[in-house]
Amino acid sequence: MTVLGKEARAGACLLAGSMETMVPFYRDIPGFQTRWDGGDFAQFQTAGGELSLFMYSRKAFAQSLGEPCAPPKGLNQTFEIGSTREA
Repeated sequence: MTVLGKEARAGACLLAGSMETMVPFYRDIPGFQTRWDGGDFAQFQTAGGELSLFMYSRKAFAQSLGEPCAPPKGLNQTFEIGSTREA
């Protein structure tokens, strides 16, 4: 998979309740360069080609799976794990 011009073997996706809050945070505080058009998906450039970092809105992620959007409430330890395999 090619992500922002780098070869990536693994990716980490952050599910965001508010892309308008989270994308600027990861861009401005840790300083990740990003390509974001204001929509439901953003990808961030990482230093090496082994890992890609991207963000997806919780609502759009649930819709893509055909599931209702049920964001977690309060302090929780939820996360999703996924992988890609090159053919």
